[in-house]
Amino acid sequence: LDAPGAFGWFEDDALLAAASLTSWGPETVGPDVATHPERRRTGCGKAVVSAVVSRALEAGKVLTYQTLMENQPALGIARSLGFEQYASHVAVRLR
Repeated sequence: LDAPGAFGWFEDDALLAAASLTSWGPETVGPDVATHPERRRTGCGKAVVSAVVSRALEAGKVLTYQTLMENQPALGIARSLGFEQYASHVAVRLR
């Protein structure tokens, strides 16, 4: 976990989903995921997030999953992998 790493889902040489880990501190990490919009709800996003989550758990890390409440695809992945909402925060953009 000291070196950046990523997992990808490929079909016919096309990358359809990718996930990596972001470090939030010495013991805490969180998955980042991107899935091709036309391939959402097919399991490829969940598969790559599951791979990075497994890697983090094997390393003894504490996991946090952060996304916007409006990001239903990301929330679906989190819920399907057993993440539960623990807290929320508000971001404000000042003009």
